[in-house]
Amino acid sequence: MTGPRTWIAVLAGVSFLAGLAGGILVGPGLAPAQEVTRPFSDYERLLVDRFALEDDQVRALRAVLDRYHRDLQDLRADSSDETEVDRIRLGRLCRDRIKTYVLAEGVREEFDRLASGTLPSAPVGTTSG
Repeated sequence: MTGPRTWIAVLAGVSFLAGLAGGILVGPGLAPAQEVTRPFSDYERLLVDRFALEDDQVRALRAVLDRYHRDLQDLRADSSDETEVDRIRLGRLCRDRIKTYVLAEGVREEFDRLASGTLPSAPVGTTSG
């Protein structure tokens, strides 16, 4: 049992375990960070930049947008004859939740103008052209 085959098997096992441990310890640090893509992330970024939202407002906004996404998924799953009216209803409900639970009182009118398309989408305090 002390022949060369035994020593080769032991060496191979030790090398395997060392490589496994090194991969587990070092591997996650070498992997590139993956960007988490959230539903409506562009819209979220627009509102965060436009209204300079605080961290608690951003969390509330994400909760509202996640709920809106789930509601849309439920509508698609529950109804094979999904209508535009149902999607519009959900969109208005989401907009009302953002206005009520996320935005400060002073910017709600500006949000209404932005949502209706009568206001350019540049951040607050910037001018275009």
